[in-house]
Amino acid sequence: MKSLEEEIKKVDTKSVSSKRVNNRKRYLTRLLKKSSKYSPEMSMQVKLAAQLMVKLDNLAESTLDPDYSPTIKEISREGYERTVVNPMETIYMNCAKQVQSSLKALGMNFDSKSKPGDGDDGFQDFVNSFND
Repeated sequence: MKSLEEEIKKVDTKSVSSKRVNNRKRYLTRLLKKSSKYSPEMSMQVKLAAQLMVKLDNLAESTLDPDYSPTIKEISREGYERTVVNPMETIYMNCAKQVQSSLKALGMNFDSKSKPGDGDDGFQDFVNSFND
């Protein structure tokens, strides 16, 4: 049987997490409305993106802890020590990719490459030099 303190801590953690998710939902909705991209049908995608972002924040906090190490040492069956990547690194990277994908689905994350017609590419400068 769990103690009363453990139950209270569990409830507090849930309420803090749900508040963080709701704050992220409001933030994402506000950004989408500001750019005229929001529609009510996007509410589930916004909720999913907010949950993933909070999860990523939690993972980032644990990986930024001073005692955290990106590698761990394992001992093989033969007794040899080997260094491997900490599974938290893999989880963090997978979650980051999911957040990027979710933001892209909302139309909020674009590739850093310049888009055609921006005029910021080298080819456009080349063509402009001939026009002068």
